[in-house]
Amino acid sequence: MKKHVARYRCKLVRDHTVDYIGSVTCSNDLFNVIKKLGLADCSEEYFFMFAFNAKGEIIAFHEISHGDLTSSSAHPREIFKRALLCNAGAVAFAHNHPSGNSTPSGEDVKTTTRLKECGELLGIPVIDHIIVGSPRDLASMKELGLL
Repeated sequence: MKKHVARYRCKLVRDHTVDYIGSVTCSNDLFNVIKKLGLADCSEEYFFMFAFNAKGEIIAFHEISHGDLTSSSAHPREIFKRALLCNAGAVAFAHNHPSGNSTPSGEDVKTTTRLKECGELLGIPVIDHIIVGSPRDLASMKELGLL
């Protein structure tokens, strides 16, 4: 009896674009890009990954998950699959806290540490993780020394 092996091809498909001006050199620059996504106004948690090229320019962003009022999943496999497909040289993450408080939770720190370790293994550094509380409230885990 013959058996078949399927051949697959991976392909990224552009969904839409978000314009931004200037470069992203600090967490405030990334927050300005995040504002355009409306993340601060969401009533459920969303988790995004931003992919950067070797020059430090954003080349793509991906919605990794859409959760509920208090959580959204961020599995390394789903994140780094997308990072590898778009040939990312580095990544940054952003998620919102619908409560309006941008203070990182224990779970946020644990997840970010795990993602950083996975990125190091793959040669894709994690450069920041931004938590958005309200339109004027953000926390950079890098600036807080948690990354």
